Amino acid sequence: LARLKGTRVDDLARYLQDHGGFRTERFMVERFCSTHDVGLYQVGASLASAVGLVTGAFSMAWGPYALSIQNQPDCRSFYANILVGYVVVVGGIAFLVAAVAPELLGILTTRAYSGSAQVVPWLGWAFFSVGLALYAASSLCMMSSVG
Repeated sequence: LARLKGTRVDDLARYLQDHGGFRTERFMVERFCSTHDVGLYQVGASLASAVGLVTGAFSMAWGPYALSIQNQPDCRSFYANILVGYVVVVGGIAFLVAAVAPELLGILTTRAYSGSAQVVPWLGWAFFSVGLALYAASSLCMMSSVG
């Protein structure tokens, strides 16, 4: 709470207005830590965004395709198979990116950024979870109309 004492609401409002609400987590990292920590976070977030790319591609493709087959007789089993595939493939990619993050950071950056590997598993899990939630929500809506 001591750190919140100097926080001004107009600082946050101005930041959100200038940046449209994007990357607010970096604002919070800077506010409660330091600009050095923001740099470490950004490098880790860039690496974890590989999982976000896969999740985003899946989410964009899944909705229209799932709607196109919702009236097929075997759509329930297909939806279940896609769920298993998503968990295995995207979960595997998230795990792989997290596992090789220290080595990739050693190749792509200097030693100063080696601490970035700490945020990669958490952000990879967050991307995975968001995609899973989108899948679950859309599937539940479609399954309720299938009967």
